[in-house]
Amino acid sequence: MPFDQVNFTLPAVETDEVLRELIAARSRIEHPDRWTQGHCYYEGARCAIGAVYEATQSWVGRVPADARTPAREEAMALLAPAHTRLSMSCAHLWISSFNDTHTHADVLALFDRAIAARRAEIGSA
Repeated sequence: MPFDQVNFTLPAVETDEVLRELIAARSRIEHPDRWTQGHCYYEGARCAIGAVYEATQSWVGRVPADARTPAREEAMALLAPAHTRLSMSCAHLWISSFNDTHTHADVLALFDRAIAARRAEIGSA
């Protein structure tokens, strides 16, 4: 067969739920028009927390649900600095404050650091 000698590998699929959710959340705000400050969700845009809630399907309509999923909690913990992880309420407030006081590029960089940290944590490339 003509392709017998070809080394072909399929692109890696992220199997870690938290990593998938972080990547999905980042993609929701990747374009500046889809990111907002001062609101969780506003006119088709969302903040960092809104993006995580959407990615982890923690929404009821357009309102964040109280149901805490393990993936959402871990994603939030990776986004927040270590000293805020004692309480998810502190982590949530820190992320919200960071989103509202920093640039779009800063928020994307925050997601990039969290994604890199999760990859390091699970030993993924």
